[in-house]
Amino acid sequence: MGDSEPLAILLQTMEEMHAPSEDIIADVARFFSAYEAPERFLPLLLSWLDLSRLVAHDEGPQPRKDALPPGRLRNLISNAAELSQWRGTERALLRFLEMATGCAPFAVIPDANRPFHISIQVPGAALEQIPMIQRIVESEKPAYVTYEIKPSSNTGES
Repeated sequence: MGDSEPLAILLQTMEEMHAPSEDIIADVARFFSAYEAPERFLPLLLSWLDLSRLVAHDEGPQPRKDALPPGRLRNLISNAAELSQWRGTERALLRFLEMATGCAPFAVIPDANRPFHISIQVPGAALEQIPMIQRIVESEKPAYVTYEIKPSSNTGES
């Protein structure tokens, strides 16, 4: 069968049409690695790990004002198992807040006068991210704990 025969042309066309899909399938593991996945795939990874409801990410042509940069999203995806393992603890809450905001140090201060009440002290650089901080605290704290968010006393703010 020669290259000019209709069947050969059809087979060559089909092969060329499937090449992009076959390239993706050959390298599919890259899509599930937090640090190698294409940026456009990060929202899907966030949703699989049940993190998309907590952190903002771009989902359209207009960038969101509170969207996290890809580096922070990748860190959250990479550390999702550890965060889940320690969920409900001070350790996980602080780590989650620091990774999501890119700021440190946060502090959890128990209230001696009110059992099961905490104050989350937020560094000054993270104060513009209060809506996301509230979503994270609501989701990650134990259900019976009440909280308030305050600027950290060591930020120099009043």
